[in-house]
Amino acid sequence: MRKFYIFIISCLLLITLLTSQVNVVHAQTSDRIVYDYVFLIDISGSMENGSPSLFSQVQEVASNFVRRLPNGSNLSIFTFDGFVSHLGRWDSLTESTRQNVISEIRSLSTKGGYTALWDAICVGVDEMEKMNNSDDTHIQLLISYTDGQDNASKNSSSACLDKYKLMQKNGYTYWIYNAIGGIEVPDEILALQDILGINRTNNPIPIRVAQFQPFVLTLGDLLEKDNSVKQGCTVFWLSDPSIEGKEIDFSQQPVAERTLPRGTAAQICASETSCDRKTKVTTNKVCFDFELVNLDINTLSAQDFGEYNVTLPLNILNDDELGPIYLLPQSLDFYFELIQPKTPTLAPTFTETTAPTTTQQPTSTNTPEPTSTPSIAPASIRCQGKPTIDMGTIKLNDDGAFIAMQTCEVTFSDNGIITPLTVSIESENQELIQYLMLQANSQKGRVVQIDTTESELSLMLNIPADVVAGFKAGKHTFNGDLVFTGANVELLGDFKLGQNKLPLTFELSKPKSKLPYYIIAGISFIIFLVLVINYFKKRNKPPEFNLIIRWTDHSNRQHSEGLMDIVPKRVEGNKFSMSIGSSHLSDFQIDSLPDQAFSILAYKHRDSIEYYIQPKAPIVLNSVETNEPFKLVSQEPFSVGDITFNFLIG
Repeated sequence: MRKFYIFIISCLLLITLLTSQVNVVHAQTSDRIVYDYVFLIDISGSMENGSPSLFSQVQEVASNFVRRLPNGSNLSIFTFDGFVSHLGRWDSLTESTRQNVISEIRSLSTKGGYTALWDAICVGVDEMEKMNNSDDTHIQLLISYTDGQDNASKNSSSACLDKYKLMQKNGYTYWIYNAIGGIEVPDEILALQDILGINRTNNPIPIRVAQFQPFVLTLGDLLEKDNSVKQGCTVFWLSDPSIEGKEIDFSQQPVAERTLPRGTAAQICASETSCDRKTKVTTNKVCFDFELVNLDINTLSAQDFGEYNVTLPLNILNDDELGPIYLLPQSLDFYFELIQPKTPTLAPTFTETTAPTTTQQPTSTNTPEPTSTPSIAPASIRCQGKPTIDMGTIKLNDDGAFIAMQTCEVTFSDNGIITPLTVSIESENQELIQYLMLQANSQKGRVVQIDTTESELSLMLNIPADVVAGFKAGKHTFNGDLVFTGANVELLGDFKLGQNKLPLTFELSKPKSKLPYYIIAGISFIIFLVLVINYFKKRNKPPEFNLIIRWTDHSNRQHSEGLMDIVPKRVEGNKFSMSIGSSHLSDFQIDSLPDQAFSILAYKHRDSIEYYIQPKAPIVLNSVETNEPFKLVSQEPFSVGDITFNFLIG
């Protein structure tokens, strides 16, 4: 049997080696922004209180929030009473899946009378941790509704809240706790009111959240031009239209990650103002002017060159009675560089030669040339707000295809002549580039031309399922460039200094075949089955009576026989029997005994066997006649008639 186990284990190891694919994937930090939302909805019976009920109001508020979620968001919803249930998780929301979610929310109903609040919060925090499973930047929001205090949780409050406090430190994780129906907020949650939002209302109120991206504005090299003022813009998503027009105050002093050059200071103003420290929330662009005041290249030391990041705290102002507004994240980062200029090469020296005297030219009477010509309008390209387009990890859709899209905004300045801008995709990866396409206005292809004031440039990836079927399982990385070409056109926006291309990268993730796992699972099941069968065989197998019977007959002759080769009979369960007598039906026969003298009973335990003597005829033990069972003790004598017995127990 031991050889069989070794064979099976060897087979498992061989299959694992043959079916495993070694993939070396270098870790990359993605700048793609992903929005994750987790709902916790109380469905205990008390949520039916009120008219309309608290529960129906929560359904309405949650549905309205989901209806306005941006495409591509991830959403997970849990309900709880005495237990926590998962309604579902929807990744990369679309218009159709959004409607499915709303239908699921509206189909909910209240149930039990208990409230496992801490269990629900633990599940919600764990879910956010699971959703943050990529190198992308995840903006995460937990939203909970309850009208009760915890009375059914297995988890303690600290088990959930300690993990939330740790996750919240990244600046991108937030929680809105809604206590409705006049219920008190637990002290444990009140203690965290600086790092989470608490709504205490009789009835549920709309969830008002303002989110923006990008939240890192890349300004490039501040030494690139004489004027060091740089502009960066961001765009807001609003969960409720009532947020439009609210003011954002950024009068707090910005904080730099590294010390700024001596004598300089970061000044950030609302664009197109005299330097206001407030701006208004809008779904159009919100722009900021950044200046490093007193920046002078002549006063910089070698240690001053390099990369900088300045964080600007933001605070949304609200004086209406519709409830609080939550700004996520609560700060805006400005990334810039100070790049040391290259030392110019000195021109060769020369000896000046006096030019010969020339005859004076007559004065021209021609019409003078115009002093200037119209300038070429610069083009601004905004894709992801950074000098790289990273589409992240693209996973198979339900049809088994790889489909993704990145949209860029191309804007020409009003000041100047618009000259056509040619956009193309370049890459050495010929396997994947054939499935990439650009679209601008009515043009499609790997090369398009843009010549209108404002255009939307879409980069589309579409690899059909039949093509994907031929791909190896694992990761497939694409690296290329989106190249912009125009006659004397100045390129602004996401570009690094002097560049006319945006590096393009993405990763395709094709799951490995599940067949090897099915094979391993099948073999594992067979091993398990063999072990179970052997266990029951061993359990049901009669034990070996490891006994030597010794007796002295009426002629005073001594006899000795081993009982190991005799198979006992099962009486019941773990109880077995072997009969001793003169009858041919006895398991062990001694002629001078009664037909049935006694039986040896064995009780089989996991690691031992206990033996007893069951008299069938009178037995004398310790000079006392008995018909009662007694425990068999090694070498302890007893008599049946004129024959004396004792046993050796192995």
